[in-house]
Amino acid sequence: ILLFVEAINNDGVVYITAAQEFAKGHFKEGFRISRMPFYPLLIVLFHSIVPKWVAAARLVSLLTSVLTIIPLYLLTKKLFEQKVALWACVAFAISPLPNHLSVEVIRDPAYVFFFAWTIYFAHDAVESNKLWFFLMAGAFSIFAFLCRMEGLILFPCVIVFFIYIAL
Repeated sequence: ILLFVEAINNDGVVYITAAQEFAKGHFKEGFRISRMPFYPLLIVLFHSIVPKWVAAARLVSLLTSVLTIIPLYLLTKKLFEQKVALWACVAFAISPLPNHLSVEVIRDPAYVFFFAWTIYFAHDAVESNKLWFFLMAGAFSIFAFLCRMEGLILFPCVIVFFIYIAL
């Protein structure tokens, strides 16, 4: 899919432009272009490895989309069993929407990646009652928020849920 997509979406132009400003050290201008700077900063990070801006941005989406299978598998395996986890990952991998989004220059694959890790670590925190998992769930929920505004609801929900469990 990555090899057959030539044009980028309008949002992609905004994110790459913001990433270019961040790379130049013009953070004020970058924040003006994109109020949610985490995705453009990820593009800057990947641009240090891949010299073309569009390719770096697509690589962020592709890797986060593909790596979302890891928390999906781990969580599904804990909740059900290995066979169910395998089929859940196959369903995710062949689903048209995640495949389409994995090559677009958009924040959604990164958001879903961090959201899935938040849910996984929150589940482990409740099961094991270990501080490390609580901290990881909080950190990943913040990363999800930094990708998309919708992630704002995740952090307070995780905190309220943990307080409920503690009481």
